[in-house]
This record gives sequence, C-alpha cells and structure tokens, in this order.
Amino acid sequence: MQNPFHVTTLIGTRPEAVKMAPVIIALKEHPDYHVNILLSGQHEAIAVDALKPFDLYPDRLIARHLSDFSLASQASCYLTDLTKCLQEQPTDLILVHGDTTTGFIGALAAFYLHIPAGHVEAGLRSHNMKNPFPEEANRRLIEPLCQLLFAPTQLARANLLREHIDPGSIVVTGNTVVDSVKSLANHLPAICEFQQFEDANLDDKRIVLVTTHRRENWGAPMRSICRALQILVERYPDLAVILPVHPNPQVENVVRPILAGHPRIILTEPLDYETLIAVLRDAYLTLTDSGGIQEEAPSVETPALVLREVTERPEAVDAGSARLVGTDTERIVAATSELLDHPAAYQAMIAAGNPFGDGKAGERIVQAIGNWRAGKPLEAVAKIE
Repeated sequence: MQNPFHVTTLIGTRPEAVKMAPVIIALKEHPDYHVNILLSGQHEAIAVDALKPFDLYPDRLIARHLSDFSLASQASCYLTDLTKCLQEQPTDLILVHGDTTTGFIGALAAFYLHIPAGHVEAGLRSHNMKNPFPEEANRRLIEPLCQLLFAPTQLARANLLREHIDPGSIVVTGNTVVDSVKSLANHLPAICEFQQFEDANLDDKRIVLVTTHRRENWGAPMRSICRALQILVERYPDLAVILPVHPNPQVENVVRPILAGHPRIILTEPLDYETLIAVLRDAYLTLTDSGGIQEEAPSVETPALVLREVTERPEAVDAGSARLVGTDTERIVAATSELLDHPAAYQAMIAAGNPFGDGKAGERIVQAIGNWRAGKPLEAVAKIE
C-alpha cells in the first residue's frame, strides 16, 4: 500500500474554518490523503465551533499563550509554534487560507522549511494596502511563497497574472464558502425557532443583519454606522436590526452605548455559524463590512450593502448583488431606504445571482492537488457551471 500523502490544513479564524471545511471534507474522502487540522488560536473557541457543523475537529492547537494580541506578537508566536509543529509531524503539503496573520505565517513557515504550500482563496485585491488592513498586505505576501494558488474567480486569477505569478500555479475553483453555505442553508430552521430570537417578535418584520468590526471602521466610522441604524428603525416601523456585537472593546464600547435598549435593535453575542447563516438567509438585506458575508449573502439571495469604501471582492458589486456604501450616515440611510422603498431595485439585486461559484470548489481543489502531484496541469479540473 502506498504511503498516504500528508496534508496539513491551517486555520486561524472562524471564516477560515468555514471556508476550509469543504476542502478538508473532500480530502478525507480520498484514502490516499492523510489530513491534519491545525488551529493557530487566532479565533480559538469560535473557530472550533465553526468546524462542528461539518463534523470536523482540530487535531492540534498552537500558540495558546499569546502575551498580547498585537499583530507583531501574534505573528512571532505563530511562527515559532507552527515551525515546531511542522517539524514534528509529517507534512507533504500545507494549505493556508485567505488574508489573515495565520495564513501569512503559515506560508512563511512552510517556505522556511521547504514544504510546498497552497493558498485557498488566492488573488483577491482591494489595491489599497491600508484597506483592508492588514489583510491586503497578507494576501500579497502569501502568494509568492506558494506553489498552488486556488483562485475563486477569473478576476482573482487576473489579479495574480498582473503580478507576474506563474500561470501554471493558478487554478480557478470557485469560492469554498458557497460549498459551505449550500450544505447548511436549506437544512436550518427559521430564525424565530432559534432560542435567542424566540421572544423577538420577528414574524412580521423586515430583518436587517448588520455586522461591523473592521479596524478601519473603528471610532468615528462605527459611530456613523450606528447613527444610520437609529434613523432607519425610526423611519421604518416594520424594520428589525440584528447586530452580533464583536467582542473587541473597540467595537463593543461604541455599539452598545449607542444602540442598546431599542426594542427593534437586537444586539447579540457573536452568533455560531449555523445561526448566522439562518439569519442571513431570512434577512431582507444585510449591512456589513465583513469580507465573508459579501460572498455568503448572494449564496442565499440576500442583497448586501457593504460598509466600506473599497472591497477585495468586487465581483459581487460588478454583478449587482452588492453595493459599496461606505460609512457615511446619510449614504447608508439613502442606500438602505432605496431597497426598502423600491421593490424593483431590491429584486434586481437578488436577480444578479452569485458570482462566486457553484458549490463544488472543495472538489476542484482536491482534483487540482492530484493533478499537481501527477505532474499534470492544475487547470485540468471541472469547469464552474
């Protein structure tokens, strides 16, 4: 029997857990792959919880004892602990994801140890190194260190080619988040059946899911977002806002004093992934500065207004399923009001469809890994439907 091919999958944040899950599941279905799931500890508890709906559990947690949560402290701790871990366990390929400190350090550690690396969700660009910060820089630093680049869209592939990345290292797969959302959304109950919303009287309400946490929105921009929400719930009596409050004090200390106490603004603790997808699916629209929700919203036909000036996911904006509205109070109110007042504008965003794939990205990534091992072109995979 041939020795198994050892693939280490590195996960730091909850979005990474959700997006890596389809790849891990597809790898586990092949008997010639042995998969290790490593967690960096960046989002320790919620990343573990995000894997559970997929019946996945981490094999090892690294970097449990950070001295602080500065970017420099995180990076140095992850690099030391991950290097030790990779030296102790067989790894023929490491897979990193996205734009986090975990992903960058994973690629760097692999480079130092001469371990091939693959980047899931490669090629996204905002073309602004300060927005999102530090994510734009992380992506640009990861990709030259990797031998396999799994671009979710043709635009992401084009971004890599403009940076003179070897075309033979790139394959367009679709975004794995579509796989995850499709596997969950149709099997989840209505949100009124979830315990935290049982007494919220949401049956006759148009729900707006709001998520805001980005560093560039801390301070005055976040206060501006909160003022917009106050205006909207007063203007529309049938509107209800669900806002999971990020635990970072830079977020919590702004959001709660401004919005707490309004009967139609529901401030919750961070939602587990299944609940989040159920809320997103049942929402009339979402206001978000999250990268992942820009991809998840069109997967459940929910229009997205993006609380940022630039996005590294312009496919949804170009398609019409998302709009950039920034953080100015009046601009947010105007864009939201248009969708609430004009059914044709609202339906046009729903009809724009999903530019991020067909739910088979995990399978394509594993097929591309097999091609790479066999010396075949990576792009000899099933095309996106």
